[in-house]
Amino acid sequence: MSLFDDDRPGEEEGTRPDPRERPEDPAGTKPRHDPDALLPHTRESLLTANSVDVADAPESEPDVLPEKVVAATEPEADRPVEGNAPHAARFQFVYGVLIGVGIAALVAAVLAFSGSNDRTQRVQLSNWSAWQPTRGAGDPIQQIIDHVAPEYRLASGKQAVAVTGGPSQVQGIPLVVALRSDPANNGDVSILDNKNVVLYRMCGLGKDCSIKEGKPSKERGLLMRREALELALYTFNYVADIDAVTILMPPAADPKTKKLSHVALLFRPQDVQPSLQNPLADTLPGPTPSVRTLPRSPNVSVIKAITGSLQYDFSITQDNANNRGYLVLDTIP
Repeated sequence: MSLFDDDRPGEEEGTRPDPRERPEDPAGTKPRHDPDALLPHTRESLLTANSVDVADAPESEPDVLPEKVVAATEPEADRPVEGNAPHAARFQFVYGVLIGVGIAALVAAVLAFSGSNDRTQRVQLSNWSAWQPTRGAGDPIQQIIDHVAPEYRLASGKQAVAVTGGPSQVQGIPLVVALRSDPANNGDVSILDNKNVVLYRMCGLGKDCSIKEGKPSKERGLLMRREALELALYTFNYVADIDAVTILMPPAADPKTKKLSHVALLFRPQDVQPSLQNPLADTLPGPTPSVRTLPRSPNVSVIKAITGSLQYDFSITQDNANNRGYLVLDTIP
């Protein structure tokens, strides 16, 4: 029998069953599951994000990939967005957070830089001086007075002057500073109106508040100017929003005329800026000198340099139109 002979034994021409009547799967080889169930529920394009879009494909290329055709015929809502990764939204959120953190860091850096810029103008309070007013312990101006005034003594050991201070006023009447320049400089008058000015008064408890004990001298006058400078520096550093500090010095008799001179010192922040940028000990190293030890102290040159041009003859006059007075400061020629 030939291997290619379709006539098999036992199967005669008339007895072979009709193929159309055979069982559907006599050998049991047909899968029991539906092959269509293995297909993905949604169609995804096999092209990458860098592939040419159907709309951009040249007309001379009719053989478009089947996947592109399917993608072109799918509804817009089911069609994957090309160029976006599956987790693009999540990555965008993370990037947004990082950008926010970066902006916050930049703002913090700007604030830190602005803080450091303010630091160049005034050192941190805790580092500026060994002593400072205690918060909640009363008026800081009075605390400054109580700290500074007892440090300045006469040869007898007595405190040199009694110091009072507060807003610029006398017997409850506000005093506005009127700064009058020397006639050689046109003699103009500058009114420090709407300014927050602190006024200190140094009284020696003698006639017209002169120092009762001892004789007037340049050294004693220089020591009082040192005290005035220390009061002003503490005030600018530890009292908020101060535009100026005016200090009425104890009058001293002129050696020739015996006439009492009434001198005031006017400090503004720009006048003592270097002293506010550096610790107090750099400007006024301790301990506090006496009249006798002052000439050998390193304070002399600093006191003269800072306060020499800030001295004025002062007088007080009443404003005719308003319930206030003027503290008139005339430049000393």
